Amino acid sequence: MKFKGTGLLSLLLLACWSSVQAGQGEQVPPPQPVAPLAEYWEAIYLQGSHVGHGHGLYRTLGQDRIQGLEELHLGLTRFNQLLRMNFSFNMVETKTGKIETFTIRQSMGRDEELIRSGVVEQGQVRITKSQGNQQQSVVKTEPWNDAAMGLYAMEQIYTKREMKAGLEFDFKSFSSDFNTVLNYHVTVGEKQATELLGGRSVPFWRVAVKIQKIGDIQLPAMICWVNDKGEVFKREQNIPGLGDLTFYRTRKEKAVTSGNAVIARPQSDIGFSQLIKLNRSFNQFNLTRSVQYRVRLKDIEHIETAFSNEARQVLRVVNKEELEITSKRQNAPPATANRDLKLPAEYLRDSHFINTNDPQVQRLARTATLHTRDPWQKALAIESFVHQKMTNKDYGKAFATAKETAKTLDGDCTEHAVLATAMCRAAGVPSRTAIGLIHVPSEHAMCFHMWFEVWIDGTWYSLDATLGQGRIAGGHVKVLDAHWNDTDSFLPLLPVTQLLGKLKMDVLSVEYEAGVSPR
Repeated sequence: MKFKGTGLLSLLLLACWSSVQAGQGEQVPPPQPVAPLAEYWEAIYLQGSHVGHGHGLYRTLGQDRIQGLEELHLGLTRFNQLLRMNFSFNMVETKTGKIETFTIRQSMGRDEELIRSGVVEQGQVRITKSQGNQQQSVVKTEPWNDAAMGLYAMEQIYTKREMKAGLEFDFKSFSSDFNTVLNYHVTVGEKQATELLGGRSVPFWRVAVKIQKIGDIQLPAMICWVNDKGEVFKREQNIPGLGDLTFYRTRKEKAVTSGNAVIARPQSDIGFSQLIKLNRSFNQFNLTRSVQYRVRLKDIEHIETAFSNEARQVLRVVNKEELEITSKRQNAPPATANRDLKLPAEYLRDSHFINTNDPQVQRLARTATLHTRDPWQKALAIESFVHQKMTNKDYGKAFATAKETAKTLDGDCTEHAVLATAMCRAAGVPSRTAIGLIHVPSEHAMCFHMWFEVWIDGTWYSLDATLGQGRIAGGHVKVLDAHWNDTDSFLPLLPVTQLLGKLKMDVLSVEYEAGVSPR
């Protein structure tokens, strides 16, 4: 039983995973056709809707090793479009629970995959990756904590202890989402009756599993319902901004679902469930001079760093749970600006998500900027090009790389942003993505959104290829920016996830540009 909750927060926000194959890196002998050591099936429910299933299978490998495979398959909707999310983890461990190898296969959209493999040797883990048709290459070697438990060891974690109220212990597990070993603290509470799949109520031990903080971010805890033998029958996790996710141990035929039924269940739509409703709406938000918001946040440790504070967006801390944010229109750089400043090299690099060196990305960049050499005009041309060419606004694609997006020219705001960022870098214009909120007048709400920024003469200027209007204004509220260098995970998005379920916003005032009448 892998504690998948560490990554579900970021996965359900912007990520999509797919199934894993046999471990790569160290070659592991195929398992012999023997009876499994253990196997489980789980039916997964979100807010009462059956949205997917989980499966775990563990077999012996020779005399002293165990191979574990755990899979998670979800079928959700995002803004009324089907989003399939599949995750799988293949691991070889010793009989004492020490991890030797693991492999993850991660979808970067519909047509591209990232395969990450890890081999643990002499206190270090050597991680390799391949993407699409590329050859494997060593990414990095990092220190490894041998206390990290393998999949089968975690599945058996309660069977080796006498279950009783007040029992507490810690264990460590490798998180594939953050490429690190995390600590988990377990507290066994009193026996309580809990409802199983089918409606039967049974008394089980209520076990709380708390995950360590990553920086200032507290990941959501999980509740496991365990019998006297240490067998898990049910797991629950509240995902902020999404609702209650429940895993019921059951038979395969009850666990597996096609996922089609969730289309008719609005409470399962992870797009609408993350909207932040406003006290009032305003039209033509990209023609505003400034918009002032009242922001209320609960249980945020450092409220002053929850949003970006910069020239275009000014923060004022009211109290420990309240901010005022003034988001302003940003003027274009002056035409007489000095273009000879040294460019920041980190914002011109090629990376896993921002594929600056991809031939198709470079070809598109040349096409978009054919008639200009000015950096700002290049950025405007790229914003317009991406907006016009990406006509299929596909919410069923979670987070594709710039390389795949350059090939398919479809996706949502994340694909618009990563492609525009990569094209700008390919054209010699330093760039990065920005993540935050955008006003959706039809919903009277703010929605999580991604756009891009370009560096012109020492100043960052914001553009939005999803809108293609050559500017942003008071309808955009920025949380953070990211260059995406040296990562193939969604760790840069983690600060955004702390806002889910904890954020309320009101519009205090709206100032439009001269001559603009709000409709």
